[in-house]
Amino acid sequence: MTMSFAIKESFLYLIPAFAAVLLLNRSPRELRLRHVALFALPPFLYFAGFCLLARSVGSFFHIGNLVTSAMKATYVVQYQSGPPHRLLLDFFITTPLVSILAAAAIVFIVLTASKRGSERSIALFVIVAVAVFALVPSKNLRFHVMLDPLFRLLAAWVIASTAVAANECKAWTLAAVAAANAAIEIEIFDTIFIKHGGYDPVTQTLLQALGALPRENTAADHTMLFPFICAALVALWWMWPRGRADQPVKAAPAKPARPARVLRARHG
Repeated sequence: MTMSFAIKESFLYLIPAFAAVLLLNRSPRELRLRHVALFALPPFLYFAGFCLLARSVGSFFHIGNLVTSAMKATYVVQYQSGPPHRLLLDFFITTPLVSILAAAAIVFIVLTASKRGSERSIALFVIVAVAVFALVPSKNLRFHVMLDPLFRLLAAWVIASTAVAANECKAWTLAAVAAANAAIEIEIFDTIFIKHGGYDPVTQTLLQALGALPRENTAADHTMLFPFICAALVALWWMWPRGRADQPVKAAPAKPARPARVLRARHG
């Protein structure tokens, strides 16, 4: 955790999610001093290391004041404010298939929580982390991208669980889903950051690059193919296995009954 703080200070927003997972798997009576130290030591070590390298305690609070005051800047107010669910919109724009599957996984886990195991911890972590980030005034995909690996874990879980339940957990099925998702996200990344030179992934930049906002040169729009890829993926995954399963099983031809006199002659 200390290293994570040093790499990105917004990691602090994940502390409530870690605490929620701990309380999910440990009753209050099972909490010990080491659990408290798990959450108290990383911020303290980060503070001590910063002050030691800067050779000043006041510098830490000065930079902290600069970071918090930057949230009131004109650019942040104009391009990074909005409703709490704005961060989810950015994920659905950049990773549509993963976001849809992750949302489905969370709903499925919540509705069947009593039958679930370790996947409950991932779902709870994502729910609490998204709730915390939604309360932050500055909503930018750069800050929320640390949740992307957890979204992908939930998406992978719902794909594998559905495939196992349908007795179709085949390597080609999982490979097809992974390949389709890779094609979707590569095309989105290329359109936003390569063709249109997107720098800061705020919602306006994402939508403008994808042609979802009014623009002057409409002839330069790039037709996104990922809706068609998603449709083909769903058709292959659901219709093909079910088509094979719905085929009637041919019964083995019954042996003709032998006359009773032949049986009596053999056993007589």
